[in-house]
Amino acid sequence: MRYSLEANINRNVANRTKAEDALLRQTSSYWLAAWSVTYSVEFVCLILAKLLVLDRLIGFVKRGAGAVPKKVLVGGKVVVALVAVVGVAGVCGNAVVADIRKARGDLHYSAAAAYAASDIGAGNSFTSQALQKATLANRTVSVQQFCEVAVLLVIIAVFILVGVITTQRLRSAFKGLDNLDHSRRTVIDALAFGSDLLLRTRCTTVFVFLAFLPRAVFAIMNALGDQLQNVGDSCAATAAGPCDPSCYNVWTLMGTWMFFTPAFRLVVELISFPITLLVALWAMTTKSVRKLMASTRDEADIGALVGGGGSGRGGI
Repeated sequence: MRYSLEANINRNVANRTKAEDALLRQTSSYWLAAWSVTYSVEFVCLILAKLLVLDRLIGFVKRGAGAVPKKVLVGGKVVVALVAVVGVAGVCGNAVVADIRKARGDLHYSAAAAYAASDIGAGNSFTSQALQKATLANRTVSVQQFCEVAVLLVIIAVFILVGVITTQRLRSAFKGLDNLDHSRRTVIDALAFGSDLLLRTRCTTVFVFLAFLPRAVFAIMNALGDQLQNVGDSCAATAAGPCDPSCYNVWTLMGTWMFFTPAFRLVVELISFPITLLVALWAMTTKSVRKLMASTRDEADIGALVGGGGSGRGGI
C-alpha cells in the first residue's frame, strides 16, 4: 500500500520520470493483487471464528436450559452454509481481481519500458490500458465487498437473535430458583451463575451490534465507491490530481478519501474483529470454565513431572 500511496501522492513530482512512475505503479499493482486474495481469506477465517463463538453461546443454552429448539439448530446450519457460500464467492471474486491487477502491473511495466526507450506514444497507450484495468479491478472487487456486506448483516442479525433467545431461556431456567431456599449454597451459586451469564450475554450482543454496524456501513461505502467510480475516464490522464472534482465523480472522491485515510479503515477493522472477538471470548469464558482449564493444566503439569521423573530415575 505504501507504493500505491507514493505513486498517487507524488505523481506530479518534477524530478521523477514517467518510467519511474510507471514502475512504482507496477509494484503497487502486484502488491494489491496479493492483498486481494489474502484479505478475502482472512475475512472468511474471522467470520468462522465468530460462528464458533455463536456455537459456544448456544452450547451454554443446551447445558443450562434443556434441548435447543429444532428451528434454532436448523437455522444455525443454514447460516453456516450461507456464510460458507458467500465467503467462497468472495474469495473467487478477489482471485479474479488479483489476476486483473497482475495484468495491470504488467501493462505498467510495458509502459515503463516504452518511456525508458523514449516511445511516449506507446507508453501513454499502455498507461491508458492500465487505467482501464484499474477500473475493471475496482468494479470486480465490489463482488467480494458486497459479499462482505451480506455476511456482516447476517452475523449482526444472528448475534441479536441468539442473544435474545439465550436471554429468554436463561431467565426461564433460573426463574424457578426464586421459590427455593436462598440460604442453600447451591441455590446461591446457581443464582450468581445465572446473573453473571445473563450479563455476559447481553454485553456480547450489544457490543457485537455496535462494533459490526460501522463495519457494515464502511463496507457498503467501499463497495459502492468501487462500483460507481470513474477512474478510467478519459479525463484521468489530464486531471490535476486524484481529488480533481472536474473529472472524478463523488464516488471516486469518496474512495480516494478512504484510500488516503487508512487510519479510518484500521480503527473500524480493529473494533469489528479482534476487539469484538476478545469481548466475545471473555463473555463466554465463565469462572467454571477457567477453573476447568486451570485444573486440566495442573493435571498436565503433574503428568509431565511424573513422566520426567520416571524417565530420569528408571520409574517409580
